[in-house]
Amino acid sequence: MKRIVCLFILVFAFLFFPTDTRAAANTFSVNYKVNYDVSESGTTTVTDNVTIKNLSDRYYVSHFTVKIGSVTISNVSANNSNGSIPVRSQIQDNKTVITLTFPNQISGLGKVQSFTISYKSEDFARRFGKVWEVNLPRVYPTSELNRYDLTLKVPIDFGEPSLVYPKADNQTVDNGKIIFSFSKNTILNKGVSISFGDYQFVSFRAHYHLKSSSLLPKLQSIVIPSDSSTQQVFINWISPLPENVTLDRDGNYLAWYRLKHKEELNIKLLGEAKISANNPFYTQSKLSPADLKTELKSDLFWETGDSEITDELKNILKDQPHKTRSQRARLAYNFVVSYLKYNYKKWELNSNERLGAVTALNHPNDSLDQEYADLFITLARALGVPARRVVGISLATNDKLRPTTTKDSQIHYWDEYLDDQDHWVMVDPTWEATTGGINYFDRLDLEHIILFVQGESSISPLIDGNFDLSIPSKLSFPDSISPKLEIDSPQAVWKGIPGSLKVTVINQGGYSFSPGFVTLSSNVPSFFGEKNVFVPQIPPFGNFSFIVNLNPGIEINKSNAQVEVSFLGSSVTKEIQIKSLVPWNFGKPYILPFILGIVFIIFYLLVLNIHIYIKRSKAASSS
Repeated sequence: MKRIVCLFILVFAFLFFPTDTRAAANTFSVNYKVNYDVSESGTTTVTDNVTIKNLSDRYYVSHFTVKIGSVTISNVSANNSNGSIPVRSQIQDNKTVITLTFPNQISGLGKVQSFTISYKSEDFARRFGKVWEVNLPRVYPTSELNRYDLTLKVPIDFGEPSLVYPKADNQTVDNGKIIFSFSKNTILNKGVSISFGDYQFVSFRAHYHLKSSSLLPKLQSIVIPSDSSTQQVFINWISPLPENVTLDRDGNYLAWYRLKHKEELNIKLLGEAKISANNPFYTQSKLSPADLKTELKSDLFWETGDSEITDELKNILKDQPHKTRSQRARLAYNFVVSYLKYNYKKWELNSNERLGAVTALNHPNDSLDQEYADLFITLARALGVPARRVVGISLATNDKLRPTTTKDSQIHYWDEYLDDQDHWVMVDPTWEATTGGINYFDRLDLEHIILFVQGESSISPLIDGNFDLSIPSKLSFPDSISPKLEIDSPQAVWKGIPGSLKVTVINQGGYSFSPGFVTLSSNVPSFFGEKNVFVPQIPPFGNFSFIVNLNPGIEINKSNAQVEVSFLGSSVTKEIQIKSLVPWNFGKPYILPFILGIVFIIFYLLVLNIHIYIKRSKAASSS
């Protein structure tokens, strides 16, 4: 029977799937045994042992192509039992393409072609400060894929893994290496991501500029780095000091300044951040129904109601029931990753014009990270999943695999969606696409520094600062920061007359204060209307004030009240004089008689005045 020569293509690193469509289904059965051996410097030696079995006598393998999502590939070689196999390596579209040409034809039903490809790469394992991260390719299912076994060897000096995704089938230690083993069922449709080190340290300096064109003094704000579920921020100092720092609806920190007419202000900030998989000090505020509605609305660049968006949703859903938010978010995410094409030419030209979701849908080849982020948000919101845009800074060193918004920019855009437990989960469709399949849906790496979030509005807050980043060996985070408490009250209050005082909680910098209760106490019973007052989160250099009602009852037999206010281990006291309307004090048994006596005297005087008035009126009329 005549045998037809077939070009068999495998797209690897970071994609695994055959791209030849000429061969009929079930033409070959392919087994892979892949070994990644990471050195102490991070250089990874990759060895692919491939076995291709003919399932037909009409086809055989003549060529084999590997596409690797990296341009740092070296020491490429291939061989089989007969010796070396000719190899050609070239760069195409920021990928390394390796092509093998088999000198011998192995044909016939059940015949096997076995060979080995090996090379080195600098992109699989990367070190950032205290953290090593290893990211390996996603494995996609194909009709030819029969077996896939992956082994990863990492130096024991990297330390204990803090995160392994997905969970390895087996983990051992041998000859100075930690060995992870994964089978086809474990990593199918997943990329392997392993972190060594629990957190990353980052120091940052920021410079802001404000200018007022208002005729009257006006408050203006800048947005400064804030806490999130993955980062804890410490603001060392900010100059000049703002009037206050508040939180907006999306949890961003806004520093407020009052500027006079035509006044210009240069603001400098120094801070540090601890990036981790989970920030234990972060408490996410519960979203109200109004908040949920806001995070689902249509907006500029997020055209959820556009007919082209709704038509595309029908193709994405395909009448399949996806009830949970996470399932619907995954559908939107997978579509964006596979549909849009990152435009490296625009990136090289520093073209950062924002297109929006509908334009990105119509021109998928013109996409940068803003288009990936905007299209995901729009599709997710149209599917009923609250979603927001995250604006931040990238720590990645390979800007072809993990690009920023333009070549000369340090800014990067990604997304977050609200899962079924009402937690915000960050995802990065751009980097999953540009790395060729590293999983950025189930977990994010420690290379994303959050500046602020855009959810209530697609265009604000704005990027209004310049940032310089560095990775220190350690941070100057203190164990705790004590609040400053102030009491503003009258010097004296009067018995029987309600009063009030003002309490101000001041965060003098450093950490954000978590929500809690201010405790009020006094040596005078029932002096306060409330003894515990709830205080919301207070950002660094922010403050919060509230009014407390005072109840100086007439039965009080003290001339001074000692007032104490406590919060987060800090306290302040103040003495308030208690004055009486009469020069003597009464105990509780005499309160009622005293009040009745006062009422009787007032009534007697009133009657007496009426009597005198009537008597004088009669005298005047008789005369």
